[in-house]
Amino acid sequence: MTTVTHWIGRKAGRTLMHSARTAAALGRPLNTCVTINFWQLGSTWETVFEDFRRLRADWFVPWSDYSPKGHPQNGTPTWVYAHENESDLVHTHWMVHIHPANRARFAKKLEQRLCKYFGRKVLPEGTLLIENIYNAEGLKKYLAKNLRPVFAEKWNIESEEGGPIARRRADASRNLGPSIWHPRYLAYKQQRRRAGRQPSMSAQEVRQRSQVSAATATASAP
Repeated sequence: MTTVTHWIGRKAGRTLMHSARTAAALGRPLNTCVTINFWQLGSTWETVFEDFRRLRADWFVPWSDYSPKGHPQNGTPTWVYAHENESDLVHTHWMVHIHPANRARFAKKLEQRLCKYFGRKVLPEGTLLIENIYNAEGLKKYLAKNLRPVFAEKWNIESEEGGPIARRRADASRNLGPSIWHPRYLAYKQQRRRAGRQPSMSAQEVRQRSQVSAATATASAP
């Protein structure tokens, strides 16, 4: 039986919230935002998961690994996405790492691939929007707006129900998954705890040091 979701759950939500920081730490920042209005291509809430999965698996992964002459390899696919379906207008927001030198090539190939998949000579106006990301930490919260309210509240996100989506609503590339971000998160928490345990000077010690400093300054005065 196919799972139908109206909210982003806890596991996908945590990965989404750690995605930008993890990608930056790996040296593969999420620098490109792609919005695909799949509803304009005939995709529905029942098919968008598979349509987007096929786009990534059949085209983006091989494209990212390929390095044509004169262009750098894009490298390990690094991305996070969220499907939305407000008012039956199913669409996808995709934060992805694209080497700056490959930006134009990426945009051209993506448009060509969408036309091929959906049997179009050209894409309907407004189907595809590609923008630079200047604040990945802020944008990830926008993608997370369909988090279940009980989880959204923890991250100070105003959640909203996002309409039905069959199968997985949000996901990330393997290199941004829990096996990568969670150990980093635990190490960060441990570091913070250690820093918090560093002994601090008491008020008496502060006064004594101040008195010593004042006496030293008096003695050295001409």
